[in-house]
Order: sequence, then structure tokens, then C-alpha cells
Amino acid sequence: MRRLALVLLLAVLSIAAATAAAAGPSPLRRFALVAGSNDGGAGRVRLRYAATDAEAVARVLRELGGVRDEDLVLLVDPDLAEFSAALARMRQAVQEYGPADERREIIFYYSGHSDERGLILGSDIYPYDDLRAALALARADVRVAILDSCSSGALTRAKGGTRRPAFLFDATQDMSGHAFLTSSSAAEAAQESDRIGASFFTHFLVSGMRGAADATGDGLVTLNEAYAYAFQETLASTENTQYGPQHPAYDISLTGSGDLVLTDVRAASAVLVVPEEVAGRLYVRDARGALVVELAKAAGQRVELGLEPGTYALVLDDRGSRSSGTVSVSTGGRVQVGPGNLRPVTGERTTSRGGEGTGGGELSGAASSEPLVHQNIHVSLLPGISEWVFSSLAERDVSINILVGSSARVTGVELGGLMNLVARDVGGFQGAGIGNVVLGELHGLQMAGVANYTGSADRGAAQVAGVVNVTSGVMNGVQVAGAANYARQVFGPQISVVNIADTVLGVQIGVVNVARLVKGTQVGVLNLARKVDGVSLGILTLEERGRHALEVWGDTTGGLHAAFKLGSRSLATVFAAGCVPGTDPVLWSYGIGLGARVSLGEPFFADVDVLLGSMHTGTGDWSTVGMGNLLPTLHAVAGWKVFGPLSVTAGIDVDVYVPGLSRSWDGAAVDAVRIAPRFAIGVGI
Repeated sequence: MRRLALVLLLAVLSIAAATAAAAGPSPLRRFALVAGSNDGGAGRVRLRYAATDAEAVARVLRELGGVRDEDLVLLVDPDLAEFSAALARMRQAVQEYGPADERREIIFYYSGHSDERGLILGSDIYPYDDLRAALALARADVRVAILDSCSSGALTRAKGGTRRPAFLFDATQDMSGHAFLTSSSAAEAAQESDRIGASFFTHFLVSGMRGAADATGDGLVTLNEAYAYAFQETLASTENTQYGPQHPAYDISLTGSGDLVLTDVRAASAVLVVPEEVAGRLYVRDARGALVVELAKAAGQRVELGLEPGTYALVLDDRGSRSSGTVSVSTGGRVQVGPGNLRPVTGERTTSRGGEGTGGGELSGAASSEPLVHQNIHVSLLPGISEWVFSSLAERDVSINILVGSSARVTGVELGGLMNLVARDVGGFQGAGIGNVVLGELHGLQMAGVANYTGSADRGAAQVAGVVNVTSGVMNGVQVAGAANYARQVFGPQISVVNIADTVLGVQIGVVNVARLVKGTQVGVLNLARKVDGVSLGILTLEERGRHALEVWGDTTGGLHAAFKLGSRSLATVFAAGCVPGTDPVLWSYGIGLGARVSLGEPFFADVDVLLGSMHTGTGDWSTVGMGNLLPTLHAVAGWKVFGPLSVTAGIDVDVYVPGLSRSWDGAAVDAVRIAPRFAIGVGI
């Protein structure tokens, strides 16, 4: 009855909002700052999903929330200075933006650690009072802050907030004020889950914003609807967890007419339609296996979900009757879920994983919830019919598989001539001629001639493969492969030709290293990252948020020089060239090296570049790089960021002539170390 009353009340509100909209809504510009921080500093458990939670929120705001790319800032593991600067930039952008008659809204989202004082960013704290003040100073009509912040925990992690009852308010369109939402009360634990790969609150909030919360079916998800859906689903999913029920909370002060629309599902580039006849809990996963939407669907209700174009795996659980299938949705397409893309599956082949509560955990290919049968030693040629492909109920200490083996769990040693398949976890050694597959956790060693796969790996685990290793979750050990390694999050070393990870907190050593966030170390020929807060050492380092700079300078000998710098904000690869006009023959130089940047407090900085190349080419043909033709050079300058990307620099260049390594500019050998300093002044962009 409560749910029916909620739906009826929301319907009345939407009718009122539609009437007001007919009068002509004001133009709207929406700004968003989204931050996720897994790092809570010393003494706190490092979170797994704060960064990915933030990315999920950023995606739905871009796709369905009307936030333009240039108006959205996404921060991953920011420090206090970076967080404060981003908040100040957003406030300034709102204040400086355009037409006076255009409404401005701010959406702030944070996922990470917190305590009773404020948000915890590494070893620093950003007080709640400062956050409220910063948002209040922004000249926006509406300010929405969503906090999904945590303090401690193991399987589920504690977070913070302020508890109040669920809210509803009437009126939409020209409202002003603020809405602060938190994932839990101050006395409760807000939790993140390995089962869903996210925090409960953010997972259901994003699901709701994609259309699961659209109780009125008008294609618009309001703040009311999104909050109510996240509240109900979070509470249901956490009732039986270690930390107990979690009650999302709020602090609302909004006045005006209408309701606040968070997302417009009608604007989605692809739509998945769940018709009236489909009932149950629907799980929608993308091609990477990430759970995109979890929908509690009642019969007689039609729901449209706004998605990105792509292929999605569907699992429907209707009171124990389970079916699964896949759908592909193209740009501008609408696909309806029905008998054509859902096929029944038996209970033996699906189960809820993680055991985090009663939220109807999603289904996986793990063994069923039936009790396992323990076997000390097992020898087989092929799995039996009843245990083929992740359907085994056997827990084995030793499993010898002549060709292919299938177990629910292995606690000791498993050997397979071709392949080993384990539905849950492995707690020892696993070796196979072709490959090993573990859907759960690896607590030991996987070795295979071709490939290894595991859902996640505990600390001290290792994967060694002739070709490729894949960990779909967290790798808390070592990956060594002949061709490639992949893990979503890496805490240990990845060693291969190509290493790929979402987040690196250990080290990648290879020819090509790819990561979204590097908090550890990359060592390779080509390093690619979206953000580097650690060290990236490579001949070529490309960071989306790093340095892509050109510096041009002159020195007191009349030389003109240019250097192109690619890398992280602190360390870059430097490609340099220069010449001395007016000489006969013209003296020129080229070199490659590493450059470091140190902040001296905005807007000042210092750059120190160490270059090695064939320099000062004069008479004779000695432009070839090699011993006897190499000249180390130091380029050290202080800089001032004037505005935008433009900066001015001043400092020194120092050539170091080394016997046996260098020659003078006229080609003559040097018989003693000689230092040749020059003053330099230039500009950078």
C-alpha cells in the first residue's frame, strides 16, 4: 500500500509539473563535480568501488542528466588541493556563465571515506561546513549534493551521513535552494559490495536515474523518484549484511514551483524497454560484465531504461524462476525484453554471489546454493554430465583431470591436461596445459600454457600464463604473462608485453602499459593513462590529464630551442631540438630525456629536464647518436603560469662535456669534463 500511495502521489506531482511546463520552462545549464576517492589514508581500509561509483554517476549525468562535457569535472582519488581547486573552478564557472535569464544548477557527488567532521581525502579532511559554504557561495538556483562516503569496513565498509525520513515535496520548475542527500545516517554503516561491484546506494541511485525509478512512466526521473528508489532498494539489500540496515538520509531546503528532474530517459541514445508482462528482479550487465542496472519490476508496469549503445547480458529472477539472455541496442534503437531474448535456466547453473543481503543478489555462473560435497582426491578424464561447465557441487582437496575438470571449489591442488573450470574459488595450486578458469577468488597460484582467468585474487595470489592472464576484479598478487595481463584493479606487479588495468596501485612492467588511474608505477616503452598520481617511466608517456606541452626558449649564446613534453603532471618524456642561427655551418642539436615538474604554489613551478643526445653538430658528419657523440644537458627553469596554458620561464642550460662520451661543437674530442652554462628565457604552452 505504501508503494501504491507513493506512485499515486508522484503521478499527481508529475501532472502538476507538466501543467507548469506548458507555460514554458526557463533555459537550464547544469554543472557537475563528481569525485571518487578509494584512499582514506593510513589506518583505513582502501575502498574498491568509490572511483567506479563516481564514473557511473558521471556517465549517467552526461548521457541523461543534461550535463555537457565541458561542464562536468570528474576527480579520481584527488588530494585536498586538487579537490578544493576543482570546487573553486566549478563555482567560478557557474558565476561567470552566460545569460542572466538562464537557470543554473549544480550537482555535487562524492564517494569515499568520511567521518563525523568531513570528507577524507587521503590524509586530509575537507569539512562538511566548508563544503556547504562553497556550494552556498555558488550563484546557482539549485544545489544538489549527494554524499556516499565511508569510514571503515572489510567485506562491507562503514560510511557516514545524517538520518531523516524519506522525503517528498510538491512543485517543480522554478525552484531554488539546496538538496543534500547522504547514503546513510550518522550512526549507521553505508556499505559497498563485492557482489554488485559498487556501493549499494550509488548502484541503486544510478539504476533509478537510468529509468528504474520512473514510477510515473513519463520518461523523466525526478529527485523524488530517484531518492525513493535508492532508499527502498538500499534498505532491502542491507537488512542482513554485517553492518545491518542502511537508511539513506537527506537535508532539503527547496522552494518554488515544480519538481526537480534529474534525468530524461527520452534523451538516451539507446533504450531497453521492459514491458508490462515481465516481472521480477532484472539484472542488466554491459559487455565488460559490469552491473549497469538492477530493476525490481512489478507486473503491469512498463519501464524504459536509458543505456549506452552496446550488447547487454540480462538475467531475470521471478520468485525463483530464472531466465537469461542477451540483447544488442544500437544508437537510436529501442529493444524490448521478452521471450525472444530470455530463456529459462536451471537453478543449478545460477546463484547469488557475495551473500551481502536480501536484495536478490545478481546471478552468476557459479555453483548453486546447494551444499557442497567434499572429496579428498578426485581423478577424471572429463567432468560428469551433472557437473559440466560450472555446475559441479564438489569441493576437492586434490583434483587430477586428464583432459578437462569441473569443480565448485578446490582447496589444494588441481591439475588439468587441457583445462580446469572452477565455479567458486581456488585455495591452492592450479595448473593446466591450456587454461584455468575460476569464477570466484584465487587464493593461490594459477599456471597455464595459454590463459588464466579469475574473478578476483587475494593478497599473495599469482597468475602465470604463456599468453594472457585476466582478473575481472581486484588483483592482490602477481600477474606474469607472455603477451598480456588485464585486471580491473592491481595491487601487485603486472609483468608482460602489454599490461592493462583500470586502477594501478602496484607496478606495471612491460612494453605497453595502459591504465585509467596510476597510483603506483608504470615502467615501459609506451605508458598510457588517464591520470597519474604515482610514477610513469617510459620512452613515451601519454596521460589524458598530464602534460602535453611545448616550450620554446633562447639562450645567451644565441641558440634557439624547442622541447615537446609528454607525460604525467610530475614526470614527462622530453623531445628537444635546437640550433644557433648565423653560424657556418649552422650548429644544431637534438636530444631525448626526462623532465620533472615541481609545484612552487600556484601559479609558480619549476621544471628540471635531463637530456641526452647528439648536440652542437658542427663540421664533419657526427650527427649520428652514439658513444663519442653524446652530450648530457641540464635544462632547469622556474616558471609562472600567466593565464590558461601560457607560461613564461627563466633559468639555465648546462652542457656537460665528458671525455669518451662527448665532443666539442667543432668535432674535437674533449680530454676533461667541461661544464658550459647558459642563461635561458622562454615561453611554454
